[in-house]
Amino acid sequence: ERGGARGGTASSGVMSAWEMTKAALRKVCKDNNGYAHAPELNDVLHLHCKGIAEIENLEDYVGLKALYLESNSIESLRGLLHLANLRSLYIAKNYLCALHGATSLTSLTTLDVSDNKIRSFEGLRGHAAITTLSASGNAVADVSGIEPLD
Repeated sequence: ERGGARGGTASSGVMSAWEMTKAALRKVCKDNNGYAHAPELNDVLHLHCKGIAEIENLEDYVGLKALYLESNSIESLRGLLHLANLRSLYIAKNYLCALHGATSLTSLTTLDVSDNKIRSFEGLRGHAAITTLSASGNAVADVSGIEPLD
């Protein structure tokens, strides 16, 4: 066997997740014809299918309007709750159990949380802007948090 990790594996042999470092985010921006050296100018960020476990280092991406985080390993919305201009969040096929803090995303109109582990929509209670919610494939036991979303 050759030395070093192969295919992103750590020395333990376990597949390591893609880390949302500032450098990695700049590379994604560059690869997608975005603004690598001016993160605040990016309005769309594609971070799907990267094995992301934790959302981090998005502090400078204040201009984001659409964020694609489908098919990762994300368990929490922490790390993106400061994105006041975010209008569309696609975070289907992750490991979200709740939507705590979602009301701080005041510009959010489209939310796709399909195929997660969400049991309650309480985190959306009082969110005035959401017009499109996709949430199929969850373990919802309580829909009371979305009643006022009409």
